[in-house]
Amino acid sequence: MRADDLAKILARPGGQHDLILQPGDELVVPEYVPTVRVEGAVNAPTSVLFVEGADLKYYIGNAGGYARNADKGRVSVRYANGSAKVKGRFLFFTSTPQPGPGSLVTVPQEPEAEPLNVTQLLGSVAQILVSAVAIVAIAR
Repeated sequence: MRADDLAKILARPGGQHDLILQPGDELVVPEYVPTVRVEGAVNAPTSVLFVEGADLKYYIGNAGGYARNADKGRVSVRYANGSAKVKGRFLFFTSTPQPGPGSLVTVPQEPEAEPLNVTQLLGSVAQILVSAVAIVAIAR
C-alpha cells in the first residue's frame, strides 16, 4: 500500500478502500529509504537519491546507462511496498514504471544467442541431400 492509498482510506472510513483488521493483524510502516537502487545490466550499479518526478531514464542514466547486453524492453521496478511493474510495449504504446523512494530498478541481460555450429549445420544439410538423392533414385 502506498501513502496516497492510506490517505484515501483515512478520508473515507467505511469506504471501498477501507481495510478491515482482525485481532492479531499488524500495520507495519517501513523506514523511509530516500534512494532508488539500480542493478543488473547497467554500467555502474548504484543507489541514486530519489528525485520527485524523475523518470526511469534518470535513474538508469545515473547508474552509468545501459550495458551492451541490457534487455531494455524488460526493465522492472520493485516498489518499497513489494509491488512491481515491468516496462511494457504494445503496438505503438509503451508503459514505463515510475520509481519511488525505496524502489529497486532491475535491468535484465539479454539471453546470449547460441553460436552457429557449422559442422552440425553441414552434417544436417548433407543428410538432407543424401535423403533427397535416395528418394529420387528410388522413384526412378
